[in-house]
Amino acid sequence: MKVRSWAKKNWINIALVSFIMLMLFYPPAKVWVLQRIMDTGVFNASANEGVARKAEPMIFKNADGGLLTTESLKGKIVFINFWASWCPPCLAEMPSIQKLFDHYRTDSRIVFIMADADNKVVESTSFLHKRSIDLPVYSTHSNIDPSLFEGTLPTTVILDKQGMVILNHRGIGRYDTHTIYEILDRELKN
Repeated sequence: MKVRSWAKKNWINIALVSFIMLMLFYPPAKVWVLQRIMDTGVFNASANEGVARKAEPMIFKNADGGLLTTESLKGKIVFINFWASWCPPCLAEMPSIQKLFDHYRTDSRIVFIMADADNKVVESTSFLHKRSIDLPVYSTHSNIDPSLFEGTLPTTVILDKQGMVILNHRGIGRYDTHTIYEILDRELKN
């Protein structure tokens, strides 16, 4: 009887501690909560986050060892997302990036690079495929300008056709928004 009485008096504390434990020890729960917060629009990336400046050349490597340089992508819009499989905010934003990718999948003027921070392209690609995400995964193969990526995961950078930074968003973001489609569509017309 004492335990039941104590539980009734402390049910809020029990629920709060249970929620905290769930967030700490079960990453999918944290991803789910972050996605629900993203649904409110709190984490939407915006156009004014771009720093209209030339990006330093970057080199990325795919699972087959093929190299892709931002210099070779001149004339294309380049969407780069730095992420890791162990990063709940990275995983929370993946569905929105997948929707954006699906929208532009057949447009060869836009290139998507999912830069795995752990440089484990094969494992990371498999990890995403198990979650029904089929984004192109690369590892970094050169130093990345710290003004673009200082180690914060996730970080997203969008380069215009001339290699200028038009968006540099640090932290979780939602990318299947009207604002992002508008930015990309405007750049495609230029």
